[in-house]
Amino acid sequence: PGITAICGLNGVGKTAILSSLVRLIAVDPVPRHIEARTLGAELSGTFRIDSNAVQRAFNNATGVFDPSLDPLELICIDTAQQCAPIIERFQRETNLEEALSAAGASVATPDILEICSYVIGKSYSSLETYELEDEAGGTIPYFRVTLQEAVYGTERMGLGELAAHLIVWSLRQCNRHTVLLIE
Repeated sequence: PGITAICGLNGVGKTAILSSLVRLIAVDPVPRHIEARTLGAELSGTFRIDSNAVQRAFNNATGVFDPSLDPLELICIDTAQQCAPIIERFQRETNLEEALSAAGASVATPDILEICSYVIGKSYSSLETYELEDEAGGTIPYFRVTLQEAVYGTERMGLGELAAHLIVWSLRQCNRHTVLLIE
């Protein structure tokens, strides 16, 4: 249990390691850029969950994946690839207020508000999160914050601010044995 960080200079293989982990953990679907990075790879690994060992093997050359064990829950975040399209999507949304009203807001508790304010470095007085369905049937979060007298949403956030919100939101989605990979 806990957090493991993989740090290093550009080009030393951090993304290759994360891509390999995704390939070993995920059954389907695997993001296209992960598929490309693991082309021709033969991967195997053992993951420890509490006192149990979960073994995985994948051979991308033959497309053989051993699904004999239950898949581990996996959440991947690549803020460099995800944040700009999220902002653009909400900037293009013509019926945003209608979509938000239909989804309903989850208002941050004082503890969550304090965590987000600390992580992002802004003293928010409120934070609402809306979970909307994306084109692929998944969930895409929309954030609306109040900072002093200004109220603004995802479409007006900078990339760094949205990235931090996305990471905190993703962490809150994790179950006990979730593997969360952040690039």
